[in-house]
Amino acid sequence: MRFALSLSLLLGACTSPSATFPPPPTGMDGEAPAPPTEGPGPDLEIGDHECIPTGVAQENNPFDEGEGVELSGTIQYSGSAEGQYLVDLMNVEIADQPRVAYNVICHHGGEFQVEVPTLLGKLIAVVFLDTDGMGPANSKAAGISDPFQVGTDAVGDILIEIEDGADMSRYIGATLPAAEAPVEGAAPEAEPPHEGDAPPAEPPPEGEAPPTPEEGATP
Repeated sequence: MRFALSLSLLLGACTSPSATFPPPPTGMDGEAPAPPTEGPGPDLEIGDHECIPTGVAQENNPFDEGEGVELSGTIQYSGSAEGQYLVDLMNVEIADQPRVAYNVICHHGGEFQVEVPTLLGKLIAVVFLDTDGMGPANSKAAGISDPFQVGTDAVGDILIEIEDGADMSRYIGATLPAAEAPVEGAAPEAEPPHEGDAPPAEPPPEGEAPPTPEEGATP
């Protein structure tokens, strides 16, 4: 009888609404720890609007930090596409032959600043919104800045307005000049004579027979 009474009291304590349990763990200051939050991904470590040079740019045109010139401005885009901004700084001193002088990647739009080599000359900033990591394409949103001169002083207020459907085919692959295509039906150019060779014989005037070889001469 005593055993049955003890068991019923134990079961009642476990199911009673007034049963107490150990308090939740607290932090160092006595408060409950905050729930874990997602930290910034690796792409955000360079800053919200900071741009960094590409590996190719660093290899082809290296310079020590602090010895370059600062460019700053704004990348504006009001569309819905998302991705990184590929910025090609193109030299346009020869108007019909733009070539890439330096390139950087901006992880976000908005205000930016980046250090580039000095004395790059007259440039434009050609920017593509890379949505798939496959590089520039004419199907991607893009934009271009007004020309600016890069010497030894900082350049600011560079504005690039990104638009969907912009035709940027002229600037894709601008680092490789297009080879001239041969004219259809044109005869190939003759090779120049080698040193010591006799000049080629001129054809005889129209209506005259070609000269006969001299006796004993090798035909």
